[in-house]
Amino acid sequence: EKYPEFIPFCENSKVYVIAEIGINHEGSISRCKKLIKLAKQSDADAVKIQLSNPELNYSKKIKSFKLYKKSLLTPDQISKIYKFAKKLNLEIFATIDQSYLDLVKKLKQRIFKISSSLNRDIFFIEKLSKLNFPILISTGMSSLNEIKQLSDYLKKKTKNNKIIFMHAVSLYPPNLKSINLDRIQVIKKKIKCLVGYSDHYPGPYASIMSIMYGAKIIEKHFTDDVNRKGYDHNISSTAKELKYIIKEIRIFEKFLILKNDLKIFENQKIISQKRDYILNKYIKKNERITKEDINTIRTGKDKKNLSIIELLKILNKRSKKNLKKFSILKISDFK
Repeated sequence: EKYPEFIPFCENSKVYVIAEIGINHEGSISRCKKLIKLAKQSDADAVKIQLSNPELNYSKKIKSFKLYKKSLLTPDQISKIYKFAKKLNLEIFATIDQSYLDLVKKLKQRIFKISSSLNRDIFFIEKLSKLNFPILISTGMSSLNEIKQLSDYLKKKTKNNKIIFMHAVSLYPPNLKSINLDRIQVIKKKIKCLVGYSDHYPGPYASIMSIMYGAKIIEKHFTDDVNRKGYDHNISSTAKELKYIIKEIRIFEKFLILKNDLKIFENQKIISQKRDYILNKYIKKNERITKEDINTIRTGKDKKNLSIIELLKILNKRSKKNLKKFSILKISDFK
């Protein structure tokens, strides 16, 4: 079965912002649709939910079992939720376990997410990788060596070049000292891949700042009411806050556009403030040019300037002809 075309994330793409509904829908399809609609109004690029079978993933004695049991959605409800998001032209995907894989494939899910607690399930991640879609892997609770081991394994077993590690802190919420956004750069350098940030800290600032450290994907928990009890409401953003985050990211990423590209903008060239190398004295034919004979001046002419390398090539070379004082140096004028 052929999936719709999906443009993979890359260094030159805009920052991709995901409204993480998770289980904040509390098992209600109408509440989930409401959150999807609010995410669309916030200008999010995608929404994400969490699909996890509590019987397969959690001990019945822990809090997570009760929360996931209470927030379970039926396959029919999930299908309706996906269709609703697609009608709004909003990308939708889910963090899943094995039991939901066939369903989300049928719904043509085009991004996959592995939670921090599932990133040790290397065989499941390998299976997802072979679908050749972007896979976001959260790194909470993982050391850099563990992330490297997983990355090396996937590179060996699959040809998927769209694996993105998401810096995350598995605290809800984390304290300021533990956020450590610099780890985004460390992961990027060590693993040589795109890196994102899964934000569990209340407020907008960690998400906005993360793009300064190289995050290309931001996942932010999302709700309509931070005062609701339970689930992830207290660490989530509302529509108003998420819209603000995205607005600021769109402004700040413009400052970062030249981060990996030091080419000069065309409008800078037109200004013609670049200085030319000129002669500060008359040079006779066959006379050698020395560094004492050279000066720089802004001529105001919009043309190709002699480069530093070219200048060094003609240094101490003899001139082919008589050259007037204040002549602009040309490599063709020297032997």
